Amino acid sequence: MKKIVFLTSQPLEQRNFYRFGLDIFIKQNWEIIYCHFNETNYAIDILGNEKKVKPEDLKNIENYTISSFKELRKILSKIKNSYYADFTLGSFFKIYANLKLERNNTRLIFEINNYPTFKKKYELRNFLNVFRNFLSSKNNYYKILRFMIVKTNNFFINYVYKKPILISSGKNFSNPKKYLDIIDTHAMDYDFFLKDKDSIKEEKFITFVDAYLENHPDLIFLKKSVVTKKNYLNSLNNFFSMLENEFNHKVVIAIHPRAPFDNSRYEEREKFFYNTYNGIKKSKLVIMHGSTSANFACMLRKPIIFIYTNEMSQNYPRSVENIKFFAEEFGTKAINIDNNEKINFNDYLKINQKKYDEYFSKYILNNKNNNLLFWEKVIFELENKAKNF
Repeated sequence: MKKIVFLTSQPLEQRNFYRFGLDIFIKQNWEIIYCHFNETNYAIDILGNEKKVKPEDLKNIENYTISSFKELRKILSKIKNSYYADFTLGSFFKIYANLKLERNNTRLIFEINNYPTFKKKYELRNFLNVFRNFLSSKNNYYKILRFMIVKTNNFFINYVYKKPILISSGKNFSNPKKYLDIIDTHAMDYDFFLKDKDSIKEEKFITFVDAYLENHPDLIFLKKSVVTKKNYLNSLNNFFSMLENEFNHKVVIAIHPRAPFDNSRYEEREKFFYNTYNGIKKSKLVIMHGSTSANFACMLRKPIIFIYTNEMSQNYPRSVENIKFFAEEFGTKAINIDNNEKINFNDYLKINQKKYDEYFSKYILNNKNNNLLFWEKVIFELENKAKNF
């Protein structure tokens, strides 16, 4: 069985071509089917030429963009004796695709590229606040629908689907009885570190890891408005200017891979496109909201300032709780950049080595003897298992 199906909510672009290891699967002579669930018709619009996969690479992939159940049914009906990996957002497409595929194929699930998530203890007061916010907010019908989809999908995962193979990075706390098998590997981001042969350390600038909060496709799909572009960028630029005056280093931007690769945002600042690892490697300090790119800062031992704004606190308080918890995992505190008059920025240049070590083993790699690239390890294990079936 050397055939794999990827179900995704994103089109096949350069980032996903390498992120999903399609170049490695091609070299290992695997058959690849890539199914993009284009339920919003938005992702295709932002896929510029600079993001597209090379035509010669596409020749080795069955690549589908699916917008209807009729298309989906036709494509899935011919897939048998394959592995499949579902990276889609919750939807009816997702539920149908899994029900269809799991009959004659083996499901792969991934607990990789994990990051700190704040879990609030249940209290009646918390429930009442959530309920009150729900009643006062817009798109209530959509939220009810989303809730039903998520719960339905969880029901099928827990009680209907066959046991999957788990691919896990960092410390694994899962019950092994729930899985057909477990492949222990590292976070995808660790591949950058393994391939980096240049040991020179630099501190050329301060790097902000862009989150594209003002127009992120996933937030549009979820009908979630977190910030307004004008207010958000004003808050960021004011904070960047403060940092530049404090440290005498320019702030550069590691543009989010799903944002436009042009000068429509952060016009006058230097930008990194598809190159966040090197943007962080050459930095004196890293700024972010909360991102798996924190893995790069951890591996490279770079200090991080975690930030949020007043708008984020008001419109997406759960996200701000996550940002604060993210900061705690690194032994620091998050900053509200709209209220930062009494901050000693030099304190943020200090790294808590113990916390960084704990973060590394918890979220990135728990076994430092693993030197294969992520998808090399996955393919090696899957091919070995296929021989033993």
